[in-house]
Amino acid sequence: MEGQKEGAYLRSEWMSAFTAKPEDFSYVKHEISELDPLLSWSTSTLVIWCIRKISEKCTPRC
Repeated sequence: MEGQKEGAYLRSEWMSAFTAKPEDFSYVKHEISELDPLLSWSTSTLVIWCIRKISEKCTPRC
């Protein structure tokens, strides 16, 4: 951001003097939507996976 006089704080009267350099990040838009699962896990699959992970870490001292 070009035009900011001080790096530690921001004053509203400086806003009109700010400019963007060609290489600067520019926010365009965002969207809000439902999340799609990355993996298709069923509850039983998750329980079995957890039990296996716990048993792998368990030593005779457990």
